[in-house]
Amino acid sequence: MGLEATNHTLHHREGWRPTSVVWANLKEGDVTRLEPVAGWTVALVRHGDQPVILSDRCPHAGGSLGRGWVEDGELVCPLHRWRFRLPDGGCSNIPGERVERFNAQVRAGRVWVRLPPDLEAGPLDSTTLPEETDPRP
Repeated sequence: MGLEATNHTLHHREGWRPTSVVWANLKEGDVTRLEPVAGWTVALVRHGDQPVILSDRCPHAGGSLGRGWVEDGELVCPLHRWRFRLPDGGCSNIPGERVERFNAQVRAGRVWVRLPPDLEAGPLDSTTLPEETDPRP
C-alpha cells in the first residue's frame, strides 16, 4: 500500500472524508454546495488560505448556505439573508443561532472535512426541507 493510500485510510478512520473539490479551482470568497460528504450536504467557502465548511441548512427556514455568498467575512443565506460568521458558524443577525462548523483542511490538493463521530452514521431525515432556487442572477 502506497503512502497516499495509507494516509487516506488513516484519515478516513479518524473521521476525515475527502470532498470532490480541488482547492486550486476555488478563488477567494467562492461558496460551493457539496453533497454528499458521508451522506451530509455542507457548504464550503474559500476564506483566505483556509477552507471553511459549515452545515448547509440555515436554521431559520432551511435555505441552502451552499447557494449563498460571502459578505464582510460572513456566509449569507439566500432565502432571508441570515448571516453566519465563518470562524465559528454563529449567526450575527440572531444571537444564539448558529450552524455547525466542521474542521477542514487541504491535503494533496483536495479539500477534506472531519465529521464528528455522531454525524458519521448519516444525515437526519431531510424530506421536510423546503425547495429553493438561487435568487441571484
